[in-house]
Amino acid sequence: MKNHQDLIESIRDAAALRAGVITPKAAHPDAHVLAASDSNLLQQLALACVPDEVRSAINPAGVFGRGMGSNDFKNALSSILRSATLGKLNNQARHRAFCDVRPLKSFAAHDFPRADMDMALLELAENDEASQAAIVDGAGVSARIRTYARNVAISRAAIVSDDVGLLVAVAANAGANAGRLEAGLCYDLLESNPTLGDGELLFHADHGNVVAAALDETNLFAAMAALRDQPTAANVKADLDSKFLVCASGLEGLARKLLYTAGLSEITVIAAAGLPAGRWLLFSDPVQSPVIALLHLEGSSGLSIGPAKRKDDVDIDGVLLGVRHDVGVAIVGRVGCVRGGV
Repeated sequence: MKNHQDLIESIRDAAALRAGVITPKAAHPDAHVLAASDSNLLQQLALACVPDEVRSAINPAGVFGRGMGSNDFKNALSSILRSATLGKLNNQARHRAFCDVRPLKSFAAHDFPRADMDMALLELAENDEASQAAIVDGAGVSARIRTYARNVAISRAAIVSDDVGLLVAVAANAGANAGRLEAGLCYDLLESNPTLGDGELLFHADHGNVVAAALDETNLFAAMAALRDQPTAANVKADLDSKFLVCASGLEGLARKLLYTAGLSEITVIAAAGLPAGRWLLFSDPVQSPVIALLHLEGSSGLSIGPAKRKDDVDIDGVLLGVRHDVGVAIVGRVGCVRGGV
């Protein structure tokens, strides 16, 4: 005989299977039969969340409402929706390819110094002492993780109708919007051309990271050369490979055509609706030289969905879930990106 928690998990996974958010291999062994039946799984789930000893002590008509209001039901429903939310976030997060994803331990402001070390090896004569490397601490900034959130009220009627697909679609929409939020934060920060810790702008001709011209073959090649020749804080040529061509949506077709014609299959195009018309940027791999960091709490993807509660403690006839996204962005260096456009 199934125990209370085992029953909840089997029905939960059956609903997730029916909605297509988990694979059969990942589901509870009993979930497959339930998913293939005509059962109202959300109602069954709510009823299963009321233990037998509690069920026998309350009016049978109130069992469903008691289960729907339980933490077990809210957590199980959140678990079903979470996969869809995270999946859509990942699909929407093309910008993460050129970001350096960094976990932080808390929401407190964090300093991001850009350390660059001149480690050119010099010939050492016999019995001489090796020269000392100079560490330059520059272009530092301070940033923090912020929380973006929205509550979603799921009515009793939606649960009774057992439309798991509708709920999953709503959760997926929240995940996609979290991805758009992240991207917007990145592009807004880049476009603002912030002043870094050394008192100078992120993008400036003096730093060798500006090609003030429209995207074409000549200017793309100039940007590639600029990534090679861009001086580090220790005044050494960075010699960076070109990895990502990020451009405004109106330049996507041109960008892809240019790379195909030039045989530059190693460069990936990332088109962004969040960039102004005519803007394009060429990034190296963030593993080589990070420019923009995407901040999340340690051990978290940043995005979560779970039970929520109104401040006024007013009950709703259904379930209130909260979608939260904890994220921040910071410029951690200017070497590794060239800005193009006029």
